[in-house]
Amino acid sequence: MRSLVLGFLLAVAGKAALSGTVVSLVGPIRGASATLFDDATKSEVARSRAAADGRFEFPAVAAGSYSLRIEAVGFAIRTVQNIVLREGEDRSIPPVTLSLPVCGTPSLDHQRLLDGTQAAVLSGRVQDRKGRPVRDAKITVECADATCPTAFSDSTGSYTLRDLHPGDNYWLNVTAKGYFAERSGTYLAQSGYELFYWPIRLERCRFGNCDPRWKPKRIALCE
Repeated sequence: MRSLVLGFLLAVAGKAALSGTVVSLVGPIRGASATLFDDATKSEVARSRAAADGRFEFPAVAAGSYSLRIEAVGFAIRTVQNIVLREGEDRSIPPVTLSLPVCGTPSLDHQRLLDGTQAAVLSGRVQDRKGRPVRDAKITVECADATCPTAFSDSTGSYTLRDLHPGDNYWLNVTAKGYFAERSGTYLAQSGYELFYWPIRLERCRFGNCDPRWKPKRIALCE
């Protein structure tokens, strides 16, 4: 009924509506930016921001052909093309899935359900460039709160970050004695799950000098 009423009102106004959701491998992406472009003029028409459930909407746009660009911090940009809207149409497109960079992508064994809790937990490993574990590396979540979670890697290089806000994306700062510091991300925290991520690989300091200016630029954060 709502759709019929909305369609009638849009038709009277000569407008159309568009909505959808933005998701990643493990759930909705809150705060993702959705930008609508007119295919004829290539100009920006409207912007929307995804809610906690990943949903975005453009409640009243002119009929026509559009392209939709979806962006979120740490994710690859995705463009949906050839969206044709007609007067009075209330259209919902299929979920738009954004991909994470390799270092922020869950591994094949990527998640474990945390029974009876809505907590969000991130786990992973810290290694050197040869794949050997780095012990006592400090992994700190980058956030505005002064009480950001911190963890230290064990003898296997493994770490676990707990008490994260579900649905948020995080950058990790990683430091270890004798290694160049790394800022790695983005990592998504999913409610009720512990997510396991690919190893973060550190580069050893050159001749004991850990000045970031000496850090090889060819080194990737992780592989």
